[in-house]
Amino acid sequence: SEQIGELRDYPGLNYKVVLYRANVAAIRERSFSRFPFFRSTSLEQRMLFETPGAGELAPLTILPTAKY
Repeated sequence: SEQIGELRDYPGLNYKVVLYRANVAAIRERSFSRFPFFRSTSLEQRMLFETPGAGELAPLTILPTAKY
């Protein structure tokens, strides 16, 4: 990646930020290796990140089985 902006304050943050850019084609496979959800399908993305409707369980909900 390459820095394209100067270090600066940003409203609402307690630290300074800087803007970078990257050649996505050059780092594509490395990015998929590090963040496999970038290669996911729309259905997989919805199952992982969408907020379930009222009264619905999330698709990947694990219910407790131990009795307290």
